[in-house]
Amino acid sequence: MANSLRDNEKVNKIEARDAEAEKIKQERKSTRTRVVSGGRDKGVYIKVNTELYDEFTQINKKKAATNNGIFNMLLAEYVRNNRDWLEEN
Repeated sequence: MANSLRDNEKVNKIEARDAEAEKIKQERKSTRTRVVSGGRDKGVYIKVNTELYDEFTQINKKKAATNNGIFNMLLAEYVRNNRDWLEEN
């Protein structure tokens, strides 16, 4: 009986440790995404919020779009909307 209790305690400790390790892994997880220009000559690595990125990916899958394609679209829209900053001295 004592061995059984010790075994259960060990199993519980291992499970708790594994659960904590997984939680930490998820908290620390940063998603890196490569965004490349049309010429594929520039790679950009960004850190994003994991939950937000997961939602972004789900939306893109439902729209049958790639994350890279949407990042390029957002980048192009941003540049188009802020091009006047380049013209200022």
